[in-house]
Amino acid sequence: MKILKNLLYKKYNHLLILDTPNGLHLRPVAKFVSIAKEYECDIHLEFDGKIKDAKNINSILELEASYKDKLTLHTQGKNAKNALDELSKAFEKIIKEDAKKAVDNTPSKTTQTVYTTKSISLTPIYQGITIAPVFNLKVTTQQNNTNLSIQEAIALSIKELETKDEDIFEAQKELLNSIDQEIDTLQKLQEYIDTQIAKLPINLKSKAIDYQDIQNSILSHMGITQNLILPSHPSILVCEDLLPSQIKEITSSPNVAGVILQKASLSSHSAILLRSYGIVSAIYDKPLQDETLVILDTLSHTLVVNPSQDDINTANSSLKSLQNRQQQALQDRNNQAITKQGKRITVLANISDHNSALQAKEMGAEGVGLLRSEFMFTSHLPSLQEQVDIYTKIFTLFDNITVRTLDVGGDKNLPYIDIPKEENPFLGIRGIRLLDVVPQLISTQLLAIYKASNNKPIKIMFPMVSTTDEFIKAKEFALQVAKDNNIDISHILFGMMIETPLVVFNLDKFDKLVDFYSIGSNDLAQYSFAIQRGHPSLVCDETNPEFLNLISYIIKHANKPLSICGEMASNPKVLKQLISMGCDTISLSPSTIPTIKEEIRDV
Repeated sequence: MKILKNLLYKKYNHLLILDTPNGLHLRPVAKFVSIAKEYECDIHLEFDGKIKDAKNINSILELEASYKDKLTLHTQGKNAKNALDELSKAFEKIIKEDAKKAVDNTPSKTTQTVYTTKSISLTPIYQGITIAPVFNLKVTTQQNNTNLSIQEAIALSIKELETKDEDIFEAQKELLNSIDQEIDTLQKLQEYIDTQIAKLPINLKSKAIDYQDIQNSILSHMGITQNLILPSHPSILVCEDLLPSQIKEITSSPNVAGVILQKASLSSHSAILLRSYGIVSAIYDKPLQDETLVILDTLSHTLVVNPSQDDINTANSSLKSLQNRQQQALQDRNNQAITKQGKRITVLANISDHNSALQAKEMGAEGVGLLRSEFMFTSHLPSLQEQVDIYTKIFTLFDNITVRTLDVGGDKNLPYIDIPKEENPFLGIRGIRLLDVVPQLISTQLLAIYKASNNKPIKIMFPMVSTTDEFIKAKEFALQVAKDNNIDISHILFGMMIETPLVVFNLDKFDKLVDFYSIGSNDLAQYSFAIQRGHPSLVCDETNPEFLNLISYIIKHANKPLSICGEMASNPKVLKQLISMGCDTISLSPSTIPTIKEEIRDV
């Protein structure tokens, strides 16, 4: 029957971009699966050569897709085209919502608080400072026979989860729905849970707590319940990890002043919920004794055990300073960022659509340093007028705007672009190289920018340029588009991203061609370290002294206006160094702008 279906129905494809720092984790997957199940057609997700059933939550989790990875959505069967369009939009919405919940864990102060007592390094989950004794979480088990079957208990657990609002619990409901109807004994349930946890990819091992949580829920309806013993006085709770269902109970306790997890990750659901509830928390894998007084200072990545009175006074002073600073940063977000030496730093925003442009305006951005235009192209091929209308809405918000031309290709392509599969897509057809593959697509985009600019000065930036010939070709193409359409573009400037090492050593030649540069530190690090972004074990460390030397070289030798728009621009650990190198323009995520402006005023 399936073979017949494949013969009768056309197959549809669409590119999906995983634009959330959390990657393809349980929460967004569950939401997407629940929507996919509403359609009768076959629906699959493809990534890195693997194709998985999009109606099976466990199957999708095995894809191991990370931030900025590109997946392909396949539909085939009854109403497949409609399903493709609606699921593409649903995926984009789900991922945008998830990205908004991703929290920057970089400490807001570059100066570490110094304590007289020896301090211990830890990994912060949510920033803050709290002083309290340690309380190791205790759990007791109580058993009462309810005579319910496992399937009846599962049904009750699903009904219970339907009353909870958080997406994480919606994800758990999908996990419960995936449990085989043939599981009818506690042993089979345990074997199933163990199997699913074992199948989790390395980067999702922290999601094991969700399986444990639903197991506990089922058991509780069968009369086997676990009860938390919480502190009777203000304490810092210490435990291996927390189940999502336990977080609410902990947050409702007036005596949990902070949380230390011993076996968790920053992307685990326990960490996500702790951040969402604003609980000062961190990850530290060593045991701590009950009633030991500690200072949990996640701003300084520090744990102070048995602090002196001087340390306690210091921590209290830092806490008061933090609270005042956060309030001041928000109040001053629309003021200029000027260092103590009187140097003004222009703070722009990285945006991806009209909503993020509005957020940037609200957060005090002085312009747009990077408009990622890809958002218009992911769901369908936009018409010229569609592009003009969207650009116009964004252009009216700011006087200083830089638009990056379409930067797709590589490992996954837009469904309407025919690019052969590449063995190493990160070294393949992407960025400005699309000009050789889909010139009409770039031509229409450029024309839309010209029309929307309405004589306002706009900067157009070409991505992934490696040689001067590539830039010359791209600019000549852009000028020809203007000439063919009889449009005056004397108000348009043309620049490029610095993302490949080859450009760095030919800046003298590029200076004669470009109007401006923008350092894309994320890709520049990727190609400098020869490490793929998002690699599960290797790290492109943008704070590495050798990489900072490379950035310093660029700043000193580029003789055209220069900005930095990669993630390092919002990293307080290197901000002072970037300014001392001569950097005077940075472009950031809108949400980080008030804090980074305040950081600049302290330099």
